[in-house]
Amino acid sequence: LALSQPGDARGEPGPPGARDDAPERDGPPGRLGLELKIDPEALRVRLERSIAHSEEMLERNRAALEKLDAGASAPEVLNELRSNTADRGPRINGRGGDRDSAPPGGTREDELRDREAMMKFLQAEFPKFWEKLEPISNEDPRSADRLLGRIAPQIMEILYLENSQPVLAKLKTQQMHAGMDFIEAQGAYLRVVSDPENGESQLADARNQLHKLAGQRFDVELMAKQYEINRLESRLSELKASIEQVESQRDQEIAQMVEAAIRNADRQLQMLQRRRQQPDQD
Repeated sequence: LALSQPGDARGEPGPPGARDDAPERDGPPGRLGLELKIDPEALRVRLERSIAHSEEMLERNRAALEKLDAGASAPEVLNELRSNTADRGPRINGRGGDRDSAPPGGTREDELRDREAMMKFLQAEFPKFWEKLEPISNEDPRSADRLLGRIAPQIMEILYLENSQPVLAKLKTQQMHAGMDFIEAQGAYLRVVSDPENGESQLADARNQLHKLAGQRFDVELMAKQYEINRLESRLSELKASIEQVESQRDQEIAQMVEAAIRNADRQLQMLQRRRQQPDQD
């Protein structure tokens, strides 16, 4: 957050001695001189993905409309639309895409790179899950992709946070562990209650384990939320401090804006007077 100087992005001349070759800002200045930083490349990628996805949906809907006009029944057309959507495969980085084509707005290389990163993550953090997934991936890749697609958003978020917020990435990983452990405990409890040979002792143990893992899941989720709240509070404190700094310079800012406006008016008046005098000189 920075305080704009007189003449910056206002169309007004700056103070005497100010440089005219200052670099352009990434985004328009906000109110009270607070500037919005925008990454043009990130915005471009987002727009390209959105356009590609919209074009794909448009083509799919056009094809469905043509089939409907050709005499196909409404349920048939609707089922085919749903089938095409479901067969998109895993959602890598929040994008759909099957194994043999690039996802909308991305490339085949991007998908393969993301998939490889997720596989390495599972091998390192969830070896038991990986042992079950690996043979499925070799025998039935599409089923493995659908299974991977369910947890892909969580994994990609963790991988993204590892560089920028490693503490939060660790908490998110613990969340994922706790969630999977609880799901496994649910399955174990179901197996216990389904077996008529199990008595009250086995049922009590299964319930206790379920309660224990539910508590662990709750606690780690609470820790992650509290960490994010603390970060937001810290950021909010920084923003408040910047606002206080801007407010403390109110009189100076007003005086500089008025001076700049007066200089600009004087300059325009001089130019107007020169134009009026020019015909007399001719």
